[in-house]
Amino acid sequence: MGLRHARASGGGRVLVVGNLPYSVGKPILEALVEARTAIDEMALMLQKEVADRLAAPPGGKVYGALSVLTQLYCDVRLALRVPPAAFSPPPKVDSAVVHLRVLPGPRVSLADEHRFHVVVRAAFAQRRKMLGNALAAGLGLALDAARAAAASAGVDPRRRAETLTIDEFAALTSRVPSHPRSNDETARAQV
Repeated sequence: MGLRHARASGGGRVLVVGNLPYSVGKPILEALVEARTAIDEMALMLQKEVADRLAAPPGGKVYGALSVLTQLYCDVRLALRVPPAAFSPPPKVDSAVVHLRVLPGPRVSLADEHRFHVVVRAAFAQRRKMLGNALAAGLGLALDAARAAAASAGVDPRRRAETLTIDEFAALTSRVPSHPRSNDETARAQV
């Protein structure tokens, strides 16, 4: 039985405390968030760059898929910065402790959580592209279909993914076609 299906016996709380190795901190964190139904809270030391990404609000360069997909399930806050001098030998990077409190359910209502993950990752896969272009490329959609989906969700397709809130990603996910069409199929459908 994996951690995802484990739960403390006797109704206790499950707390995860760890100093995650920098080289594999992100995959471990993703596995912990995936196992969230078995965890109440986490206090994790990570490379500061990763911790900043976890807690980032929309609109900044560090806000990305990791931010959205963690904040969908957890309240995230940077608890403290740990300078290199706190270690022996000192690493070449800063560290930070991040506190994650697992929410009882996703922060927003989603019909399909997997699809939400796919859309978020596609939107951020090509960060420098406008949202419509990034979705078209990442999801295999015709450009017009990707732009129309964003517009119908109330999101300007010319925006960049890092400007969208979790609520906007949820609205977008509900509008993006789940089965991509080729440009020829899209043209035939418009006739």
